[in-house]
Amino acid sequence: MAKMPAIAVYRQCEIHAFQNQERVENVVCREIDDVYLLHDVGATEPLIAWAADGMRSPESRLLAARHLAEPAAAAAAQRRKVTIDRPYVAAAVSGLGRLESASDAIYGAKFHPGPPPGVHFPARPAEHAEALRAAQTQASKE
Repeated sequence: MAKMPAIAVYRQCEIHAFQNQERVENVVCREIDDVYLLHDVGATEPLIAWAADGMRSPESRLLAARHLAEPAAAAAAQRRKVTIDRPYVAAAVSGLGRLESASDAIYGAKFHPGPPPGVHFPARPAEHAEALRAAQTQASKE
């Protein structure tokens, strides 16, 4: 399985390819900052909700899941009750960092459930969708 190519790193988070610089600056980096704020104040429930929110960038959702894994692992190591539903969080972000799982229509995994009626996930522009499909085809041949 191929990892989603990165075009940059921001605050220790790889920024995925196949999106424009405006989206990276105005959405992805801001959401990464927001996840760090939630983590810094110990907001576990909002981090769980963030990881599962398909309206959020894959990069920020993966970061939220990473931040949730730390306290869950520490609690398990100390034989304390783990209050984070780790399988739920893992399922919420599954495929987000994999090239072959990336949707060419939205910023997310192609097998994740769609939005509720009347809500539309941010669409991936046609030129980026085409480049993503080409990379997926190339990766499947390797």
